[in-house]
Amino acid sequence: MLFSLFVIGTFWFWLLLGAAALCVGVCVTRESFGKATLFMLGTFLALALFGDFNVLHWLRGHAAEFLVWFAAYFAIGTAWSVAKWWFFVRRVRDEYDERKREFLRNHDVQGEAIPENLKARWREQMGQPHGYLARNSSVRTFPPRARDYKGKITAWMVYWPWSMLVTLIDDPIRKLFSAIFRAIQGVYQRISDSAFKSVSADFDEAPSAPKTGNGTPPPSGPERRDARPEDGPSL
Repeated sequence: MLFSLFVIGTFWFWLLLGAAALCVGVCVTRESFGKATLFMLGTFLALALFGDFNVLHWLRGHAAEFLVWFAAYFAIGTAWSVAKWWFFVRRVRDEYDERKREFLRNHDVQGEAIPENLKARWREQMGQPHGYLARNSSVRTFPPRARDYKGKITAWMVYWPWSMLVTLIDDPIRKLFSAIFRAIQGVYQRISDSAFKSVSADFDEAPSAPKTGNGTPPPSGPERRDARPEDGPSL
């Protein structure tokens, strides 16, 4: 009974495939491609040991068909890797633009151009000369170099069904909610400002008295004159 647990078409067969697809999808989403490979190999091993699907026997009788499907799979995967690379570099560019806008806001600069007097500070913040430290603490370059992402691109080819599904769902939704946030960001800020409107007084410093030429504050009341001999005798 155990040997035929995953017979093709049975409940346990589809449960195994569904669980494997879900686990691989989660791994691809987290870009844990090594774990995804382990799940795939484990699934094939379970089918070989506890199912009725003999992979080697099937390949001997369907070699030509397998080669056609294999070529088609990787042709689609290659095409998808190009599209996925486009999504990836656009995300890197969006991250760059967001950090640039934050930098300009922090320095009270209007517009989108970094002034000449701030470019050195911007280069230092982003990481010179051709890279920047991303929020996830991984160093990237701009523009991104494809050779630096060979393993990632290859994984996109191999796991393109999951990569495509995750990207086409995640990317539009992420952009939609980012656009919504930017549109109503002012509402959030006004709520925060209203809740803390009386707190700023706790941090404001009292205005300091103006200093005289010798650096000492002026007397607070009428200046007292000490009696001097030339003023005449005191009464």
